Amino acid sequence: MASYSNKPLKNLVTNNPNKFWMTDSPEVKKSPPTIEYTRRYNEDADQMIYLGLNENVKEPNLLIQEAVLTATKTINRYPDNHFTKLSYAVAEETGIHPTQQIWGAGASDLINRVVSINARAGLKIISPAPTFWGYERSYEIINADVERVGLRSDGHTDVDAMLEKISDDTGVITFSTPANPSGIAVPEADIISFAKNTPEHILLLIDEVYFEYAKFDGEPDMIELMHKYRPNGKWLILRSFSKAYGLAGARIGYGLASDKYVAARVENDYLNFSVSSFAFSAALSAYLDKSSLTETLNKNGKQRDKLEKALQSLKLAYYPSSANFISIIMPQRASYYIKKLYEQKIICASWNDENFPYMLRVAITNEVEGNKFIEALTKTLKS
Repeated sequence: MASYSNKPLKNLVTNNPNKFWMTDSPEVKKSPPTIEYTRRYNEDADQMIYLGLNENVKEPNLLIQEAVLTATKTINRYPDNHFTKLSYAVAEETGIHPTQQIWGAGASDLINRVVSINARAGLKIISPAPTFWGYERSYEIINADVERVGLRSDGHTDVDAMLEKISDDTGVITFSTPANPSGIAVPEADIISFAKNTPEHILLLIDEVYFEYAKFDGEPDMIELMHKYRPNGKWLILRSFSKAYGLAGARIGYGLASDKYVAARVENDYLNFSVSSFAFSAALSAYLDKSSLTETLNKNGKQRDKLEKALQSLKLAYYPSSANFISIIMPQRASYYIKKLYEQKIICASWNDENFPYMLRVAITNEVEGNKFIEALTKTLKS
C-alpha cells in the first residue's frame, strides 16, 4: 500500500496582518481542461476531443431546454432550495424524505461543506488516496486534518486499513463507489464492513456521483445497505446530475442523509440560494425522463465494452469500471501519453498521483470519439 503524508497543510496565519492582502499569493490553481479553458490557449479547442472530465457528451434534449426556458419567467424571484418538486420526486424514488435531503451547486459543494464542518469541530477525516481532486482541493482550502489511506495494489479501496485509522477524534470516513479515479465499484462486502465497523457517531460520507452507471451494472443499493447494516449510525450519500444526466454545467447535486439531524447540520452550512432556478428546472426534467437516462446507460455500456476489447487487443491492462470512464495502466508514465494524445487533439487525464504514475483515465463518450481515441492511442504506442 502506498504511503501518504497525513499532516495538515500549512496554515495561512500571518505575523503581519497589515501585509497579508498585499503580498503575493501562490499561483492561481489551473482550471480542469474544460472547453472554455482550452479556448484561451489553443486555437483548435473546438476540434479537440475532451475525455478528461468524464462528461456526458449528449446534448440536453428539448424537454430540458424547454424547462430551462420556462424557468426564465420567474427568474426575478429567488429559488427555493429546499422543498421543491425535484426533492419530492427524489423522495418518491429513494424513500428519503425531503427533510433528509441537502441540495447544492454540485456534489463538490456538499463535499466542501462536510469538510468545513468537520474541520471547524476539530475532527479528522479518513480518506482514500488518490481520490477525486475535489476532495483534495477542499482539504487544502479548509486546512483539514486528513488521514490518507492508499489504495490496494489492485486499485480497490483498502477498507480494512481505513477502519484501522479510526481514533477518538475521527469525525468523517469517506469513500466513493464507483471510485474516482479508478472506476472500480466498492464490493458489497466492503460496504457492509464500512457500515458495521464505523462507530455510529462518525459520519460515513459515501460519494455516489456515478450511481446511475453502477446501478445499471447491477451494483448493490446503497440506501438499502445503510438501512440494513447501519440503522442507528450516521451516513450521507452524495449524488449528482453532472454525469449520467448530462447537466455538468448546471451545477446541481444532492445528499441523502441518515436522518434530519445530519441533513440540517450540512444544510445550515451554506449561503442561501446556492442552486439556481435554471438548475432545479433542468434537473427535474432530466430526472423524470427515464427513457433518456436508460438510453445513456445502454450506450455507455456498449461503448465501454468496445473500448475494453480494443485495449485487450493492444495488450493494455485496465481496471474494471462501473462508471463512464476507464483507467488504463500504460507502459510509460501517463504524462507522456497525455502529451502525445493532446498533439492529436485528444485530452485525457492522469491520476495525478506519484504512487500511480502509469494510470491514464479516459472518459467513455460516444462511438466517434471512442474510435478516434483508440486510433490515436494505437498510433502513439507504435511510435
